[in-house]
Amino acid sequence: MGYLLKSVPRSELLVAIRTVAKGERYLSAEVSNRLANRLASTQLSEREIEIVGLIAQGQSNKQIGNQLSIAEDTVKRHVSHILVKLKVADRAQAATEALRRGLIKL
Repeated sequence: MGYLLKSVPRSELLVAIRTVAKGERYLSAEVSNRLANRLASTQLSEREIEIVGLIAQGQSNKQIGNQLSIAEDTVKRHVSHILVKLKVADRAQAATEALRRGLIKL
């Protein structure tokens, strides 16, 4: 029902506990700001653009990981972020949308 950072002062912790005890939700201002910033960030990072370009070339996550010297799980995480940011359902749609937006070239 609530979320705080470990570094909050005791006074805020008490307010949060009382708020949640009343059945309400509580997010600290810092957490709210971080969430808002994350939701507002719809631009692909340089690494995400690099990865979607490799997707458009038909490379698998494993191939992308090997080429970029990163773990396959890291590639998967990037792909998930790409799908969300481009508001698409799969890798093919991500490549198409990135091309349409001019983010990548073949």
